Amino acid sequence: MRPGVLHRRDYLALMVKGGFPEATARQPHRRKAWFDSYLTSLTEKLIRDVSGIERIADIPRVIRLCAARSGQELNVTSLANDLGMPPRTLDGYLALLSNLFVIQLIPAWSTNLSKKVIRRPKLVVVDSGLAAHLTGTTLERSSDPTVPLGSLLESFVAMEVRKQLSWSPHGVTCGHFRDRDGAEVDFVLEHPDGRVVGIETKATAAVTPRDARGLRFLADRLGDRFHAGYLLSMTPEAIPLGPKLTALPIEALWRRQDT
Repeated sequence: MRPGVLHRRDYLALMVKGGFPEATARQPHRRKAWFDSYLTSLTEKLIRDVSGIERIADIPRVIRLCAARSGQELNVTSLANDLGMPPRTLDGYLALLSNLFVIQLIPAWSTNLSKKVIRRPKLVVVDSGLAAHLTGTTLERSSDPTVPLGSLLESFVAMEVRKQLSWSPHGVTCGHFRDRDGAEVDFVLEHPDGRVVGIETKATAAVTPRDARGLRFLADRLGDRFHAGYLLSMTPEAIPLGPKLTALPIEALWRRQDT
């Protein structure tokens, strides 16, 4: 694969724009207004179509807290406590937002590799531009250490992976993996024939073999079933990290590896 053509600022710009065509075509100040309008329309749609739901006015708060926790495992009780609502009510909201493609719940993946596997799904805001808007992340603020670039990158990669799985004819499933000893992989793609590809994300250009710890954990335990592991980052070129493990530029998601 030839070296990538995108640099850190290019990736940040893509993540902040997201994937809505109406948002990507606008300048930053107009994009903010579009996202505000989108959230208003979304809430009104829920009120109109699901008038029986309790406390519908809390929907904007639910979406904002989902954005703040994007890329994290979903603890419904903790999130419900932060919102001051019963977990059962929050479950209903999350189901609606998932059906409307606002959030994605990535299930925990396991084949009994470890008795310490975490079973909770991971919560991801489907569009990275929406996640950036809700967390106040802009291109200008991207160097601020308080900006959640890691979770924003994970939302961006989830968005791209979701697109590709939607048109894949192979029935590939997507999960995430983490155990209580700290081994984790952001996305675990499993083919119906049992082959597994792991994808980790890192919001930096400096990567080392240590960053592939979770991928190596999967490779060691899956043996021949482990097809490949990729660490996606802002590195400009492919970097070997070990057998079947490679660090790739994020743009490898949409570029053919032989180009």
